[in-house]
Amino acid sequence: MDKHDNLVAGEFYAEAQVAALRVHAPDPPPRWGVMTGNIVHCARSALDYLIWQLVEHHGVKKPKAGPGGNQFPIIDTAPPAGFAKNTKGWLQGVHPDHRAIIEWFQPYERTGD
Repeated sequence: MDKHDNLVAGEFYAEAQVAALRVHAPDPPPRWGVMTGNIVHCARSALDYLIWQLVEHHGVKKPKAGPGGNQFPIIDTAPPAGFAKNTKGWLQGVHPDHRAIIEWFQPYERTGD
């Protein structure tokens, strides 16, 4: 394939009302995978630190580290037992108002937007 042939291709799927755009490009440098992993790890750590600070701000309990301790929940399907019950350990000591905001940001709350 010539370097200028078929660099961008677009299709529309009427049944699903979806447009797809494909860009053919050379493979990214190997370090991009490492850099992407680092970005995701840092973002996840920042969310966990946020929960830690919310527990300290509420002041009822001390944050708990380690397995079963405080962390930011990321749940992609609505838990059958409910958000509060499924995140009881992770959000222990977090004020109920803050729990409601955290639940609002869950991926399962964003479906259908």
